[in-house]
Amino acid sequence: MAFDDVRLNVHIEQGSRGGPGFKTTVIPTSSGKEQRVAEWLHERGEWDVSYGIQNKEDYREIYDFFRNRRGRFRGFRFKDWADYSAANELLGTGDGLRTVYPLTKDYGYYKKRITRPIAGTVTVTIDATPKATGWTLNAATGVITFTDDVAHIPADGALVRASFDFDLPVRFDIDRLDLRTVWEHAGSFPDIAIIELLEDDDELPT
Repeated sequence: MAFDDVRLNVHIEQGSRGGPGFKTTVIPTSSGKEQRVAEWLHERGEWDVSYGIQNKEDYREIYDFFRNRRGRFRGFRFKDWADYSAANELLGTGDGLRTVYPLTKDYGYYKKRITRPIAGTVTVTIDATPKATGWTLNAATGVITFTDDVAHIPADGALVRASFDFDLPVRFDIDRLDLRTVWEHAGSFPDIAIIELLEDDDELPT
């Protein structure tokens, strides 16, 4: 999957409008009741970044950024300022052999795979003891790998947890940017939609 490890300007992200979404089919019955079918297993975020454009510099950045992503073709990082951190998340239980632990965030009804953590923000504990060494993070996949050494591999029954900040993988949901060519005459902008990418492990770089 084509993906660029870049983000929009911070205040454009902060000014964006949107959030998590679901897809549900509602079927009314003859009795006036209804049946509801959840078509998506997990949520999928959608935002409109046009609300973050405040000046001519923002206008130019969106214009260039869109062209470099080639519309919907190339993904990029996006920080959802309503949800960008996780604390003391349980990644798994050791068995004395397992060395790979993907980052996840527990939302109650499901655990979301975090594939784009922020390098430098990730901390790891084993049975509540901080683990500063003996592991590496792949920031392009969100996978923690412990050194293949008995001194570092989580022991049988040990609880592996992590805290971290993260971005979301997204793409533009339009292939044509309909902006006015003269900034001074532009009082508002049409929607510039972006949508979250739901990545499987086999789609991520190794």
